[in-house]
Amino acid sequence: MKRGSKSIETGTVSISSPNNIGVYGRFRSELKKPYFFLEEANGEHIDVVQSFAPLSPSYPYLTLFIRIVFLSWSLGSLVDSILSTDAENRFIWIGYLTHWGFILSICFQLMAVIITFNRECLKQPNIYERESLNALVKITWFFYGVATPVELMIVLLYWTLDYKSGDSISYGTIYVHAILAVLLLIDGNLISHIPIRGKQIIFPTCVAILYVIWTIIHSAADIGNGSYDGDLLYNVIDWKDKPAKTSVYVVVIITVVNPIMFCIVWYCGLIGRVLNHQGQNSVDDSNVC
Repeated sequence: MKRGSKSIETGTVSISSPNNIGVYGRFRSELKKPYFFLEEANGEHIDVVQSFAPLSPSYPYLTLFIRIVFLSWSLGSLVDSILSTDAENRFIWIGYLTHWGFILSICFQLMAVIITFNRECLKQPNIYERESLNALVKITWFFYGVATPVELMIVLLYWTLDYKSGDSISYGTIYVHAILAVLLLIDGNLISHIPIRGKQIIFPTCVAILYVIWTIIHSAADIGNGSYDGDLLYNVIDWKDKPAKTSVYVVVIITVVNPIMFCIVWYCGLIGRVLNHQGQNSVDDSNVC
């Protein structure tokens, strides 16, 4: 990077545009672009390999190994979660937002392993020949963009609205309401550097809206919760007896909590790439010396 330049570059990635549009301006500009685009504000394109499945010259299989560990950990916790649920209640297991996030997270982790193993899909598109990004990479990108904000939202909502002082806390509870979100952030910002795009906010928003629709169906159809106390999925979502209060919760979650969680993930992506750039600069400087 040239001295005095207004952009920070990581390989072929520009963290801010040469026009110094700022973080807010960058986010707004991304809302007008496609969901999956490689071109940055300065006209350069991100490095697909470094962004989604980087290889270390010293430890070429390290990324694959870590991702397999993460996926195995999640799959083991998934099996434990299902088996630890009483048989008569397993039909409603997938009815909770926590488990929606769990499944979406595992989908990302699975796709991350696939693209790391199948490196042919990481081919850099030729912009002059109008080549498109490989579909497997797009699917991985999608699942990260939807799973991570949803997981952060689940963590926040559980510890602020659902958890009551004195409630028993099991390993499974900690995993889906803390550990899993941390694993996603580590993968997306430290192991790789996945560039979340502003327009992708529609992904977690759609999940939130679909879940609200499901809670309405659950309430109207009197599906119940098996042998669990009461017939509510969550105490704060009660469409029958407290429709006004429930509506307020839902609107705040979709229009306030959801965008904030997404912006945190979006900004973490920028910070992670900046730190990666600084680390590369330190290595380059030491080599020069």
